[in-house]
Amino acid sequence: MAISSVILMLSIFCMMVRFYANRPAILEAVARDHFRGIMGTPMGIMTALAIVTFLRVTSGSLEFEAFGFKLKGASGPVVLWIVTFLACVAGMVALW
Repeated sequence: MAISSVILMLSIFCMMVRFYANRPAILEAVARDHFRGIMGTPMGIMTALAIVTFLRVTSGSLEFEAFGFKLKGASGPVVLWIVTFLACVAGMVALW
């Protein structure tokens, strides 16, 4: 499952680069001005998916406790995905 997530992430990245390379000048200007939104956000989504999937494969069921909450079952991966995605977006904002 983790390998398929990485393959999916790379294929979507390649499709996005090909889409960006084959457009007229007006679309290139928009892509250049809003590169973070066009390329960064989907890559952050796929990175978060790959991390959560990889952790599930290597460690089994994800369970953790934070701020007095005990998360297990389906809520663990969902919360981990949200935290990972927000970390990716915060990193893009901090480095841009």
